[in-house]
Amino acid sequence: MKTTESHWPDTVFVPGAVPASWLSYVADRQLPRDAILEHAGLTQEFASSFSAGITMEKLRRLLDAIYRHGGDDLMGFDVGWRMPPTSFGSLGSALLASPDVGTALALLERYWGLVVRGVKLNLVSEDELCVLTFFAEDYLTGPMRDLTLDSIVFALFRGASLLVPGVGRDTQVWLDHPPPRGEHEAFKMIGTLRFDMPLVQCRFPAALLKTPLPLASATGYRQAVRQCENEARLLKRDQDVSARVQQALGYQAGGYPTLDVIADRFGMTARTLRRKLHAEGTAYSSLVEKIRLRDAIKLLDEPGLDIARIAELLGYSDAANFTRAFRKQASMTPSAYRATHR
Repeated sequence: MKTTESHWPDTVFVPGAVPASWLSYVADRQLPRDAILEHAGLTQEFASSFSAGITMEKLRRLLDAIYRHGGDDLMGFDVGWRMPPTSFGSLGSALLASPDVGTALALLERYWGLVVRGVKLNLVSEDELCVLTFFAEDYLTGPMRDLTLDSIVFALFRGASLLVPGVGRDTQVWLDHPPPRGEHEAFKMIGTLRFDMPLVQCRFPAALLKTPLPLASATGYRQAVRQCENEARLLKRDQDVSARVQQALGYQAGGYPTLDVIADRFGMTARTLRRKLHAEGTAYSSLVEKIRLRDAIKLLDEPGLDIARIAELLGYSDAANFTRAFRKQASMTPSAYRATHR
């Protein structure tokens, strides 16, 4: 894995538990902590408490420094695997106290922005299948993007496996990068782990949503959710506009809503919405394409729909345009995806 120069926002803050988890990895691997912090230019920040968190750009510098001083392709999986549900703060407490898996996942999606930055979560549940899709922001690129996604996905999988023993047998985990050099212990616990896929997803039977959780507590649940609500109010609503836009996007009979339509729904001008999205490192067109890819995967999983019909449903002028757009985002054609997935 080669490191690349990129810049993440200096205005988006990451909760302190995240850099703390990466430094725990540094300690366990006996990597040169002081040299890493100096390389990342973070000596002053890490001499004090992490409670205020750090910016995304500083997190990038930390990950890059760790990798350069002895990290490897598996370190994202390793950090995620060692991260307990309690590292998610109030949200983690709410998840642990939830009555069942479905309630916990609904909370996870609702309060995701309290603990995770740079990656959006989308939950789609149908009669037989539940799919969690992870969308990285545009500024997350290269190896640091993969390490970030690996750590997030495996942190969630670790939490799920602790609460619901054996959940891995029925779970598919998709990652959109090549296989790493080496193998992590957690790989054997996942029913199906696939690399080089079009999206980053966790897929499992919808029947698992009804599974009761062993630490369920009505009192603890109410208190934790109340705290999540308080923390959500403290966050400025416009700090996570892109998440609200993605939640509002969805295919309708007339196609995907335009920027003007979404802006009006949010009570702001199109120019203001465009500016807010730009400040978060993304654009409306990029958000639409991510959701369109998610919907394309969903439709391609339906064997009764031919590709021409799927292209029509997604608003493409013809199957050729759909194929070109899909290949650009997924690095494979719709037909190749279908053949591989089967």
